[in-house]
Amino acid sequence: MNKIKKALVEGRLIYRIFRKEWLLVRGPVSFIAKLPGRAVGFIDRRISSRYRNKWAGKLPVKKNRVVFMTFNDSYSCNPKYICEELRRRGNYDIIFISTKGIMKKKDAFPKDIKVFERYSVDAYKAMATAGFWIENAIGFYFYDGIDKKPEQTYINTWHGSLGFKKIGRDNVPSKRWGKAALKSGANTDYIISNSEFENGVYRETHWPAAEIKMLGHARNDILFEKDKTKLNAINRRVRRQLYIEPEQKICLYAPTFRDNGDVSCYDIDYPRLKKALEEKFGGEFVIISRMHHKNRRLASESPYDYVIDGTMYPDMQELMAVSDVGISDYSSWLLDFLMTERPAFIFATDIKEYEGGRGLYYPLESAPFPIGRDNKELLSVIKGFDEEKFKADKEAFLKDKGCMEDGHAAERIADFMDEIIASK
Repeated sequence: MNKIKKALVEGRLIYRIFRKEWLLVRGPVSFIAKLPGRAVGFIDRRISSRYRNKWAGKLPVKKNRVVFMTFNDSYSCNPKYICEELRRRGNYDIIFISTKGIMKKKDAFPKDIKVFERYSVDAYKAMATAGFWIENAIGFYFYDGIDKKPEQTYINTWHGSLGFKKIGRDNVPSKRWGKAALKSGANTDYIISNSEFENGVYRETHWPAAEIKMLGHARNDILFEKDKTKLNAINRRVRRQLYIEPEQKICLYAPTFRDNGDVSCYDIDYPRLKKALEEKFGGEFVIISRMHHKNRRLASESPYDYVIDGTMYPDMQELMAVSDVGISDYSSWLLDFLMTERPAFIFATDIKEYEGGRGLYYPLESAPFPIGRDNKELLSVIKGFDEEKFKADKEAFLKDKGCMEDGHAAERIADFMDEIIASK
């Protein structure tokens, strides 16, 4: 493909024609260059969209090719664990689309998987020829993407489950993302669910008409894993990368972001928390602090050597698998962590404000987790934790939500994909 066609497909024709001039003004007068820069981007997108779809429409679809994307561009969440099952089966051509920064990281993806940079010709070609599109968010395939062909199957796995915080059509970062999300929802063939509760959430948000498949969330299979060899390998990997000793116990603290940018809600008292955990559960504890990917800027080295920054660890599920205790606020990972039956707590200092803003699907009090509305209350509920009550409340909660997780979701999803291929 020549340079002009390549630039057209990637949506950078005008930019590349005037690239030298653009670089000259971008530094010293960047504030002046913003407006024409946006205009160039708008024109490039309009020109390229039509050309790209015409070009992509001529490329044949390979029914066993699967393209994956994730909201944080990493090898993680449901796409990772579906991919692992497909790799075991060996009859799929697997491609991930990521970003240059992630792709440069050592061991970011398995070596037998092809990885292409987002918005590149290779990425668009993969999308145009894949029998399956799979992602765990909304809109990535349609944000400066291509049109889905009738013979392609688009599966959305989402990245939450049984979640507290509301998701909605307005919770998108821009109007362009909003349009992409609408198009994504309308083009979704199947949305993967793990509960009757989640089915209702999907219908009220981006997927009013997509077919819901209650197959479970593949990312949670690891939380049911009984194979000690696999678990030991994960345990060693996490501890090696985060410099945690084999005998140390782990508490995972991972709060979600705030739409208003508030950071005062993360003011957890680490020294007193460590002491309370050790008095209640025994052993020596370290605390992995993991900020939401939208709050990466808050990740920093702690003054306490027992507080470890796990923000950039790529796989949240692996952190859950090795943690002895979990603490969050409104993040849905805590509902995933329920599958382990290990102690888990809510630390939320802004419940009234959050309920009045983004909002919750159900009261925090109806979930099994003891709640700390401030540091004093958090320490109190840790000290008074009742394991038998927690397990009974957990069972009642999952039954009420119609949850069907059992550790075999990836197998069911892969079986379903096999059926789709066979039908074609």
